[in-house]
Amino acid sequence: MAPSIAWKGDMPEVSWFWPTPSRFDVANITTQGYHDEVTFPMIVRGTPPATLRGVLTLSTCSNVCLLTDYPFSVKPTVQNADFAHDYARAMGKVPLRSGLTDSLEVGYRPGELVVTATRAAGWSSPGLYLDTVDDVDFAKPRLRVEGDRLQATVPVTDSWGEKAPDLLL
Repeated sequence: MAPSIAWKGDMPEVSWFWPTPSRFDVANITTQGYHDEVTFPMIVRGTPPATLRGVLTLSTCSNVCLLTDYPFSVKPTVQNADFAHDYARAMGKVPLRSGLTDSLEVGYRPGELVVTATRAAGWSSPGLYLDTVDDVDFAKPRLRVEGDRLQATVPVTDSWGEKAPDLLL
């Protein structure tokens, strides 16, 4: 499950950016997320309140993954000398919205999602990360690169690891 924030009080519009996660195994289940530390760059549009308050909900994992709520309050301060560097570094870990591929095709057959992408510049270290879908588990993709073409085959099961759900509905 993706992290979320429930803001407290009046908040202007907030754009929240997501860095590329990493893939790891927990209790023989492949999942994706962040290890040890992550910085989520945000842009607050308008005038923020004197104190930003909310509850950050995210999945924390050891032998099992559990949703954990972290209440927080932060007083916005004047940007220090390192802010521009830190912000640029954090945004550098956020995938681009467009321009990564020249073409993209997606197909589904029972038990497998197949994503085919082409990129004239080729592929150096490709990865595929999928958003969650209720009652669907996407396993670690098998990647195959041939020149400018990348094919990712993703095993798909229901959340019990059994029958493949119908993603075409």
